[in-house]
Amino acid sequence: MTASGPLAALKPDTDPASLERRGTPRVTLFIRTAKLIAGPDEFLCIIRDVSSDGIKLRLFNSVPVCDEMVLEVGSGERFPLEPVWTEDDYAGFRFPNEADLDRLLDMPDGKFRKRSVRLRAQVEARIGWGAESHDVVFENLSQQGGCIRCEASLAIDQLIRVDCPGLSSFYAKVRWREQPKYGLVFEQTMPLDDLAKLATPLTSDDGEESS
Repeated sequence: MTASGPLAALKPDTDPASLERRGTPRVTLFIRTAKLIAGPDEFLCIIRDVSSDGIKLRLFNSVPVCDEMVLEVGSGERFPLEPVWTEDDYAGFRFPNEADLDRLLDMPDGKFRKRSVRLRAQVEARIGWGAESHDVVFENLSQQGGCIRCEASLAIDQLIRVDCPGLSSFYAKVRWREQPKYGLVFEQTMPLDDLAKLATPLTSDDGEESS
């Protein structure tokens, strides 16, 4: 953690010298995943800079205009946000109330601890093993795994191939089952760009859910 001024993300062209004069502690992060909740939709994002009064996020999708937004970190802690600016793949937000950085970054012992961010989804896919294959729907996704709804009977620790539109096939194992739902753990961590692509909310320009 460095001791500089309030988040430069609140104004993309803020003079660094003027920031130094203000005195709000600021943290610069390179990869810290979180999710931005805008109404019923959830978007994958990366925290790049944060102070107690604002935050800069790298976005993977265009976020719809929404008066009430919330940032949820891996620990499940949520922080209300107010949008300030957007520029290319980045956006700046301010906190309506001063944020507790230890809670936001989940640093009770002073060290960053990566946790998997899970996104709600309705992603159609196909799983297979041997000569069998079945249609499934992912109900949530993270880089490490997800929950599917499947009418077929799957065994714990069963290895399956997963095919999703727009992505290369990948493999997963069944971690738990509560038919017709199954928890999967991926054999390899899913890249952030792929996760964002799969979990993008299906909305039209007027905000209505697409068919």
